[in-house]
Amino acid sequence: MKLTSINTLEEIKSFVHILMDEENLNFHPDTPFEDYIFLNNRLPVYSKKCAEVRNRLLIQAFEVGERLDIDTHELMCDAGLIKY
Repeated sequence: MKLTSINTLEEIKSFVHILMDEENLNFHPDTPFEDYIFLNNRLPVYSKKCAEVRNRLLIQAFEVGERLDIDTHELMCDAGLIKY
């Protein structure tokens, strides 16, 4: 994961695109990262540490959205539909 923190609207969009385009994740902002599994073997996609990092970034994204008075959930869902 290239991002170490999320502090801006652009970093929120980058986070979504890293997850979807680089990590090929079927990302949804309501799903904790420890809940993602590989369908072929039912093993976790992320180690505990990697899931914790991504969950922390997700929390930061929502904090930025709150600070900017934007709907982070909607922004993330929309960002996943648009190529960055």
